[in-house]
Amino acid sequence: MIFKFSSGLYPLMLGRFFILLSSFISIRIITAYFKPNEVASISIFISTVIFFYILLISPLESYFHRNLHSWKDKKFLKNNLKIYLFTTTFLSILSFIIFFLITKYSKILFSLESISIYLFFFYLISFALSKSINSFFNILGSQKVFIILAVLWSYLAIIVPIILINSSKTSIENWLLGQAIAYFLILNVGIYLFFKIFNNSKNNYSFYSDNRLKNFVIPIGISNFFLWLQQFSYRYILDYYNYINELAYVFSGFLIGSLIVSGVEVINTQFLNPKYFQALEKDTKNNYVNVWTTYFKTFLTTMILVLFFIFLFYENIGNLFLDKSFYEAKKYILIGTMIEILRVLFQVNVLGAHATKKTNVMILPYFINAALTIILVVFFIHNDKFLYAIYSLIASGLIGFIASNYALYKQIKFKQIFKLTKNIISILILCLVILLFIKLTTGFIISVNLYSDFIILSISSLVFLISLIKILVQGEANLSKIYNHDK
Repeated sequence: MIFKFSSGLYPLMLGRFFILLSSFISIRIITAYFKPNEVASISIFISTVIFFYILLISPLESYFHRNLHSWKDKKFLKNNLKIYLFTTTFLSILSFIIFFLITKYSKILFSLESISIYLFFFYLISFALSKSINSFFNILGSQKVFIILAVLWSYLAIIVPIILINSSKTSIENWLLGQAIAYFLILNVGIYLFFKIFNNSKNNYSFYSDNRLKNFVIPIGISNFFLWLQQFSYRYILDYYNYINELAYVFSGFLIGSLIVSGVEVINTQFLNPKYFQALEKDTKNNYVNVWTTYFKTFLTTMILVLFFIFLFYENIGNLFLDKSFYEAKKYILIGTMIEILRVLFQVNVLGAHATKKTNVMILPYFINAALTIILVVFFIHNDKFLYAIYSLIASGLIGFIASNYALYKQIKFKQIFKLTKNIISILILCLVILLFIKLTTGFIISVNLYSDFIILSISSLVFLISLIKILVQGEANLSKIYNHDK
């Protein structure tokens, strides 16, 4: 039967649908309310916040993900969360100081001159901590709390900014302040619920006493720095060379593609990661190979599905979720999708390195990826080859993925990761044929209104989601089989 699967997937899919819908609503609002140069400034601000988050805070968050189950069993959660909150606050203050010095003494962030530096600090700490706390609920199996908070997180980040803009004035500062307030509200609710649910603390054990902490987080921080360069440096280059309008269109198109890909990625990780980390508890190299290979194949299959779906329907997606003044951005949706898929598969390789706790092996692939991105984009932009610069992001992402795959292979010697089972191939083929049929039979419809786009996307999305469910259920079953076999 099509719908014979774990009940845990129902709320995950529903929650992710509402979160994805809120993101698309946000894009529609931003492209309707703000001019291209203002949208470009928003993209630079968010990129800067993400820089400090993934460089300083995300590595510690990853360390927590790897140890949460063990700490829960030993009743170390409560005290370690308090230390995490203190540490993250300190790192946010450090980021604020660095941001202040950069904006005061350099012109790198000249697009953000009109935005308060205090807003940056408030936005960073609210965004980072709320995101971290909520991810802990998912890893620890409290999926209902995770989903509810994630949905509230997304919609409050639209509602509060709209209230501020309508009650004051339409400005990017009010929009960003509204989002920061929304994140801060969710952060406080998350902390309260975490201490209420996981309130049994055995002693005052601190993760600072773990000798492996530095060796785990420092390589991740370095790798994340190169990842950020690969994903976001092009925005600063376009800004520097005064491609302001182009940056706004690229940002909007890329964002739609990446939202769909990352939406599927989050469903994958929310559904598979608890089983994945649980299966890794048997600490042997052979187990790492089996667990990670199964995990990778599931991700690869879903990414093939996403690529084909967006390839067929990106025009309809753009019509629905972009304001007419930003229709120029539609041509960048597919490019952004391909770049994001390569990032996701790269990150699956990184998670394989996390399993062996040898995170330093990914530093070189990250460096290759980042260096190629900057060199190629600067070269083409300097020579007025704008589209070539955008296409080069795909090339650097592909080379980076290959490098990461090779680095991981030297650690765990996996085999045949691109060889899919007959069952999975049959699901893919059936879905692709149905989606292609929908596209061909509706191809005569000229989208003169949003209604036709909505109908086409509704039907095709239903087919896509059913196929995604079948693939994920198969992947979870395979991980469970490995875990139960090794018990």
